[in-house]
Amino acid sequence: MNIKEASQQTGVTATTIRYYEKEGLIQRLIATMLACERLTTELLEELIS
Repeated sequence: MNIKEASQQTGVTATTIRYYEKEGLIQRLIATMLACERLTTELLEELIS
């Protein structure tokens, strides 16, 4: 997904997205989301076992 598409889908301006990217906030958000997904998957696997 490029910045234009992200802007259209979220309603956040491209300028704001570029600022967040410059400040490293997007990378942190992605890392947090991946960590949460991993934890959720692990918990589900534990419950099923």
